[in-house]
Amino acid sequence: GAIEDGYVGFYDIVVDPGYRKKGYGRALMEAIIAGARRRGASRGYLQVMDSNEAARRLYLGLGFREKYAYWYLKKDR
Repeated sequence: GAIEDGYVGFYDIVVDPGYRKKGYGRALMEAIIAGARRRGASRGYLQVMDSNEAARRLYLGLGFREKYAYWYLKKDR
Protein backbone atom coordinates (compact mmCIF):
# COMPACT_ATOMS: atom_id res chain seq x y z
CA GLY A 1 0.00 0.00 0.00
CA ALA A 2 1.05 3.56 -0.66
CA ILE A 3 -0.07 6.25 1.78
CA GLU A 4 -0.73 9.82 0.70
CA ASP A 5 -2.92 12.55 2.21
CA GLY A 6 -4.79 10.17 4.51
CA TYR A 7 -5.46 7.59 1.81
CA VAL A 8 -3.89 4.21 1.24
CA GLY A 9 -3.71 3.07 -2.37
CA PHE A 10 -3.57 -0.65 -3.11
CA TYR A 11 -1.52 -1.72 -6.13
CA ASP A 12 -0.89 -5.15 -7.66
CA ILE A 13 -2.37 -7.24 -4.87
CA VAL A 14 -1.92 -10.80 -6.16
CA VAL A 15 -2.10 -14.25 -4.59
CA ASP A 16 -0.36 -17.08 -6.42
CA PRO A 17 -2.97 -19.35 -8.03
CA GLY A 18 -1.79 -22.33 -5.95
CA TYR A 19 -2.61 -20.46 -2.72
CA ARG A 20 -5.97 -18.95 -3.60
CA LYS A 21 -9.19 -19.64 -1.67
CA LYS A 22 -7.26 -20.07 1.58
CA GLY A 23 -7.83 -16.59 3.04
CA TYR A 24 -4.39 -15.21 2.16
CA GLY A 25 -5.78 -12.36 0.06
CA ARG A 26 -8.01 -11.21 2.90
CA ALA A 27 -5.18 -11.56 5.43
CA LEU A 28 -2.86 -9.55 3.18
CA MET A 29 -5.40 -6.78 2.69
CA GLU A 30 -6.26 -6.64 6.38
CA ALA A 31 -2.57 -6.38 7.29
CA ILE A 32 -2.03 -3.53 4.81
CA ILE A 33 -5.15 -1.75 6.08
CA ALA A 34 -4.04 -2.10 9.72
CA GLY A 35 -0.57 -0.79 8.91
CA ALA A 36 -2.01 2.12 6.94
CA ARG A 37 -4.33 3.04 9.82
CA ARG A 38 -1.37 3.06 12.21
CA ARG A 39 0.30 5.50 9.84
CA GLY A 40 -2.71 7.83 9.72
CA ALA A 41 -4.66 6.66 6.68
CA SER A 42 -8.42 6.65 7.12
CA ARG A 43 -9.53 5.88 3.55
CA GLY A 44 -8.39 3.60 0.77
CA TYR A 45 -8.73 3.11 -2.96
CA LEU A 46 -7.89 0.51 -5.57
CA GLN A 47 -8.62 -0.55 -9.12
CA VAL A 48 -9.76 -4.00 -10.15
CA MET A 49 -10.74 -5.41 -13.51
CA ASP A 50 -14.48 -5.89 -13.82
CA SER A 51 -13.88 -9.49 -14.92
CA ASN A 52 -11.93 -10.35 -11.73
CA GLU A 53 -14.89 -11.66 -9.74
CA ALA A 54 -12.82 -13.21 -6.93
CA ALA A 55 -11.01 -9.93 -6.23
CA ARG A 56 -14.24 -7.95 -6.48
CA ARG A 57 -15.89 -10.21 -3.89
CA LEU A 58 -12.89 -9.83 -1.59
CA TYR A 59 -12.86 -6.03 -1.85
CA LEU A 60 -16.63 -5.74 -1.41
CA GLY A 61 -16.34 -7.95 1.67
CA LEU A 62 -13.72 -5.56 3.06
CA GLY A 63 -16.08 -2.61 2.65
CA PHE A 64 -14.90 -1.16 -0.66
CA ARG A 65 -17.60 0.14 -2.99
CA GLU A 66 -17.48 0.89 -6.69
CA LYS A 67 -16.95 4.59 -7.31
CA TYR A 68 -16.69 4.52 -11.10
CA ALA A 69 -15.89 2.20 -13.99
CA TYR A 70 -12.97 2.50 -16.36
CA TRP A 71 -11.87 0.78 -19.53
CA TYR A 72 -8.87 0.44 -21.80
CA LEU A 73 -8.76 1.63 -25.37
CA LYS A 74 -6.52 0.33 -28.12
CA LYS A 75 -5.75 2.22 -31.28
CA ASP A 76 -5.39 0.04 -34.36
CA ARG A 77 -2.56 1.01 -36.65
